Amino acid sequence: MKNTFEEHGWIPTESTFSATELGTISGMPLNLQRVWRSRGQLPGGSGKQARFTSHQVAEIMVRYHLALNGIPPGESAPIGKEVAQQILCFALLGSGGACEVVGQIGEVENFLELFKRDILAGDISVAQELAGSVELSQFLWREDGGDLGLVADVVQLITARRSISGLFVDLEVAADQLVERAGRPLFSINVSPRASGRRIRRMTNGRMLELVSG
Repeated sequence: MKNTFEEHGWIPTESTFSATELGTISGMPLNLQRVWRSRGQLPGGSGKQARFTSHQVAEIMVRYHLALNGIPPGESAPIGKEVAQQILCFALLGSGGACEVVGQIGEVENFLELFKRDILAGDISVAQELAGSVELSQFLWREDGGDLGLVADVVQLITARRSISGLFVDLEVAADQLVERAGRPLFSINVSPRASGRRIRRMTNGRMLELVSG
């Protein structure tokens, strides 16, 4: 499944979340959201009707976690978008059902079969295209007060005995928590945009949602 969404005619849609939902997922209280927003440190909309994309929720979730561990939002901002891409890619590759596929039953089943087959073959290009990530790195790492960076294997850094202390965030675990706390898909893909008649919604983990009329 190496062709783009445009070539297949699939239409992806990214979910959005309210400020209250953002608080539920990330743990960040509404009053702190307002503080970060007033300082230009919170991505997304403003006001009572603010909406946050899945990317923005993933970014804020990790940056708030870092803030609780002593890293101010200004320091985490430069790497926030890249971290969000990593988290969403892990979410899409997981078994939690981060994405729903909508369309006629044959096209939905074909997409899911190809998606599963490609992942088993090591091809994660569809998940990468949705998430925007290039190469997966499981950990966000910072050692001895240095810069934040992405690494594939934090154990190698620890055993290299280069630093006295370090902080890491497991982005795959963050992805699992994001999907669980969101309680609904992070993305939706319409694989039958021009078709009429009965359609189905099915999660990428195989769970079928309600039938929908075209």
